Amino acid sequence: MKAYSDHCEFIQTSFALSDDPDTRISMKTLLWEKAVEEAKDKPLVLLDGDTLVTGDVSRYFEERFDIGFTVKDEQVPNNSGVILVKTPKNSRLFFQKWREQTIALLRDPERYDESIRLCGGIDQMAFVNIIGFKRETGRYNVTYGNIQLVVQTFPCSVLNQTRSVPVVPEAVIYHYKGGWRRILTDGGLFTRKRPKKDSFEMYLLYMKTFLSAVNKIVVQQKNFDIRNMGVFLPFYITSDGRGTFAGYTRYVIFYRLNKFLIKLSRRIFGKKKSISSH
Repeated sequence: MKAYSDHCEFIQTSFALSDDPDTRISMKTLLWEKAVEEAKDKPLVLLDGDTLVTGDVSRYFEERFDIGFTVKDEQVPNNSGVILVKTPKNSRLFFQKWREQTIALLRDPERYDESIRLCGGIDQMAFVNIIGFKRETGRYNVTYGNIQLVVQTFPCSVLNQTRSVPVVPEAVIYHYKGGWRRILTDGGLFTRKRPKKDSFEMYLLYMKTFLSAVNKIVVQQKNFDIRNMGVFLPFYITSDGRGTFAGYTRYVIFYRLNKFLIKLSRRIFGKKKSISSH
């Protein structure tokens, strides 16, 4: 990342984060509290690591708010993968409270399970508890001492697209959540929840962006090996991130045949090993 982002400043941290996926994701409130403290008066866009920014986010800061978060019309109504912070200096106490309530939920097994079920994560549950979230409300007033914060909603479809959908100009941040990971990094097939028809454009957008970044790194570091990135590139994806439905169909045949041969090999050699051991 440092080789690619020659205009970015990286801040060293030493937080001991959990190995449990749900807990680890929710403990990002530690990092974001730190980011708000470091920002002073500079506006922030706090992003999960599996998001992709494709457009200008700055125009959303023209609206009057202190903290912005994204909502959607689904069972889990909010997603904390994108948070806008227009006034970091005034918002520090909010992020401190958010972190404290997240940890409190983490330490309460019953409320922890409820948080995962209702909000998809303990940090998201803590957030909705702090602001008193209601689906029909778009702006919230949260008061700490003599500071009143305006917390505003933005649509996930624009600032935090968590669904598998065709790529559109209005969406400026795409969020490749958990169900994407096997497809993006392991070269896995599309699934019922991530169907090819709906997901293909988002997949190509990711690959095009990824390979563009890799090509820039290669120019700077001649000995760079793309395999070190831990991303498998299917043969139907070209060097510039393009692909076709027809190419994917051939890949499906190859992929399933390869899986079958591996399974068959394990059965054959496993059986021989079992016989020889007697």
